[in-house]
Amino acid sequence: MAARLLGPLHEKFIPPSFADDPEVLRRARLVTSFGILGSFFGLAYALFYLVLEHYWGASIVVLCSAAVAFVPAILRRTKSLSKAGNLYAFVLLSGFFALCWVEGGMHGHALAWLGSVPLCALLLVDRSAAGRWGIVSLFCVATVVGVEFLGISPPITYRKEWHVLITAIGYLGLVLFMLLLGMIFESGRREAFEKMQLAMAKLEAANMDLTRLNMEKNEFLGIAAHDLKNPLTVVMGLSEHLTMQSLPPEKTLRFAEMISREARRMRELITNLLDLNAIESGKMNFTPRVIELGNLTHRLIENYQKRAEDKQIQILFQPTKPGTIWADESAILQVLENLFSNALKFSPQGKRIFLNLDEKAGIVEWRVRDEGPGISAADQGKLFQRFSKLSARPTGGESSNGLGLSIVRRLVAAMGGTISCESEPGNGASFIVHFPAHRGEGI
Repeated sequence: MAARLLGPLHEKFIPPSFADDPEVLRRARLVTSFGILGSFFGLAYALFYLVLEHYWGASIVVLCSAAVAFVPAILRRTKSLSKAGNLYAFVLLSGFFALCWVEGGMHGHALAWLGSVPLCALLLVDRSAAGRWGIVSLFCVATVVGVEFLGISPPITYRKEWHVLITAIGYLGLVLFMLLLGMIFESGRREAFEKMQLAMAKLEAANMDLTRLNMEKNEFLGIAAHDLKNPLTVVMGLSEHLTMQSLPPEKTLRFAEMISREARRMRELITNLLDLNAIESGKMNFTPRVIELGNLTHRLIENYQKRAEDKQIQILFQPTKPGTIWADESAILQVLENLFSNALKFSPQGKRIFLNLDEKAGIVEWRVRDEGPGISAADQGKLFQRFSKLSARPTGGESSNGLGLSIVRRLVAAMGGTISCESEPGNGASFIVHFPAHRGEGI
């Protein structure tokens, strides 16, 4: 708490390079806080001494306070915590030892202050420094006490009627000084501990993410290998049939069509894998421009008209607005194609597909609805996950690798849109894409 009361004042004296090491930064804050609080503490004592006409004591405390106040500046210049901490110890030891000789030696309070020097060295420097200053402090105490045994009593340089008050305030000040020092140290220690806990939590979260990603990678590779193995086996088997024996032309043509279909299936899977990797690694490049979803949807219908006719599916599209957005045309077309091809895949023979385009409150809505088996609540929960396999299956033998909707969701999000699904088992499914409407020229 004491360190926080100083605000950003002590931060001005901490070298910027110390910010790279949390422990060094903690000790630097302790050193600078000690200097600032110590100087104010000393000046308060100096004023107290001046009021009681204790001029020798006031002079010593003023000199020591000035030296203590100057140490943070030395720290910033030298970038040495050891030098700053040892300088504090030297100033304190010199000041308290000098006070002993103007306040009655072992009969004054300054002798007790000498005992605080090793503790200050321990907190500000390290254990070895505390040991060295402990020996020096012990020598100084022994000197002050020893002269008494020789019959030499250091003088009291203030009026004797103030002796009890000065001694009492001296001991009270020692208690307060040690309390403030402890509060500064504890504040720094707690802050360092909280940062360590935060770092450990982040590390644990990162490890969990790595574990999850590794599991996803293994699952990803396993599913991809499995989905590639099946069509590859078909292609190899049919190829062997074509090369090992003479086949009727109609059978050769059927085998060639099957090989072409399985090859397209493998290419689709590999393309989806590459697209998904590009999106998740941030390597997907977008070139946004003004796009009218109405025109793009008409192109889409033309491209898929033959496949729709093969399943006797009627496509109904009646846009109410042109649906102008600012997006990447290739990515938007991939989104619409995926959603529309899914509607074709899961629509039984002779059904209808409804396409709607509207704009409300600055939001363009593109919707595709089929009359297929619908999507259960359980399937909707995993609808946009990678390799999600739904209970409903394509109605015309089409392939489905479970990557399309995952790619769609990422593409839509990357262009600032949203996607959702509405469905009840047995009543078909609707996929709705929302994008901000484009106003004026693109940025």
